[in-house]
This record gives sequence, structure tokens and C-alpha cells, in this order.
Amino acid sequence: MDNTKKGIDVIAGVNESLKYRKENPKASEEKIMNHIMNFLKDRKFAETRLDVIVGVAHALKILERAPKTSDKEIIDRIMKDLETILPKED
Repeated sequence: MDNTKKGIDVIAGVNESLKYRKENPKASEEKIMNHIMNFLKDRKFAETRLDVIVGVAHALKILERAPKTSDKEIIDRIMKDLETILPKED
């Protein structure tokens, strides 16, 4: 699978996690990840599910270190870090 599709799916998942977090500001990381797992089932991300989970976990780690980081900054950072957070193609 090409990394462009993976990247798009990762950004979609990160965006969904940020949206959920904004709607549920007291949600734990576990609740956010549960929401993402349901999102991935609904959207049928069969081939990129793991990549999306890794991207969302990376976004949550950024937020843990810098809670006031804006959604745009997080998405920009994830886009910049995609090559390092996604597994290499064989």
C-alpha cells in the first residue's frame, strides 16, 4: 500500500481523535482510543488501521507533553513525522 493513503488515513484518525477530545475534554486516553477503534470499524480502514492507531498515539503523546498545542500544530507535526512513525514499505 502506498504511504500517501496511509498518511491520509492517519491524518483522518488524528483529526477524529482531536475532534472527540474537544467534544469530551475530560476523556481519558483510553476513551479516545476506544472511540478511534470504533471510528476505524465504521470507516473500514482495514489496511491502515494499525498505522492510524500509531498516528493517534503519537498525537496523544504530543498533547501529553504540551497540552496547549493547537490542533493545527498537532496535525502539522504528525504530517512532518509521518515517515518516522509509519513502518517502511518493503
